[in-house]
Amino acid sequence: MIASVAYTDPFGLCYDKQTKEARACKVTWSEANHSNRNVSTATMRMVQGIADRANVDLTLSSGRRQGSCAASLHNCGTAVDISAINGHDIGQMINGVGVTNPSAMPFVNQVQSVMKTMPDIRENYGPAGLFESKSASGGAQVQIYDDALQNAHNDHVHAGGQRYLQDEDTGP
Repeated sequence: MIASVAYTDPFGLCYDKQTKEARACKVTWSEANHSNRNVSTATMRMVQGIADRANVDLTLSSGRRQGSCAASLHNCGTAVDISAINGHDIGQMINGVGVTNPSAMPFVNQVQSVMKTMPDIRENYGPAGLFESKSASGGAQVQIYDDALQNAHNDHVHAGGQRYLQDEDTGP
């Protein structure tokens, strides 16, 4: 019997599934999303940092939205939703209920654990739990409990950056 091997690297390298060759970890936008990719350059650096620290490829499904920053960090251009990790769909909404793909959970746990260590992360919501840092300087994240918010994040990981990330320019 051949044991499975986790292809991770402490220096932000991912490994090609077929060739097993090292390459930079990738952050890409879902082909289904063409309308709200416009997030700050600092936010994209934050997301690339998540990918590099967790040694995974990330697929993003949502970025900037319309509305006030008080309502959502998405509206400030400082939040993204991660819909897939290493090609594994995190989940889907079925009749208003977030359903998590069980095969994605090891990757979700890895990503959300890494996000807990990053001071630029203000909101870390996903199937592995809800964690927040309301300190303007990026203090430790604490777990929060909100059934409605959890249900809304069982099909993706939300990475919301500290508000100072909105001060930089926005992407295309």
